[in-house]
Amino acid sequence: MLPKWEDRFSIHNNEIDAQHKKLFELAHKAYALEYKKTSRVEIREILSEFFEYMKVHFKDEESYMESIGYPGLEDHKKLHKKIIEELSKTIKSIHNVHDMKEKLVIVAQDWLLSHILHDDMLIERHRLKLSVK
Repeated sequence: MLPKWEDRFSIHNNEIDAQHKKLFELAHKAYALEYKKTSRVEIREILSEFFEYMKVHFKDEESYMESIGYPGLEDHKKLHKKIIEELSKTIKSIHNVHDMKEKLVIVAQDWLLSHILHDDMLIERHRLKLSVK
């Protein structure tokens, strides 16, 4: 099961936190489709919404990281690029509704658990170090 948004996931930037909350909502929406009768069109719409929203979010997050002098910016940009490439490949490689549902859940879990809950928390640790100085 996917976690719900909690304040402990915050990176203390209102715009980025709002985007992360939206991504949590999209991930939960995607996850809920796994056991629901749904159409190929509905799944493609959610994948497309994820894809488009992540591109906007990544651009904004990279600007934020640059503004706070985040030392892992270049590596983080590479992660963002890899996620977009993988999502694009995933969308193109879908063969049937079951396959779509399975891939959608993987995207939701990988996005939330791996990226926001791990990689983005490194940004917050850096911000905290800056505020202590």
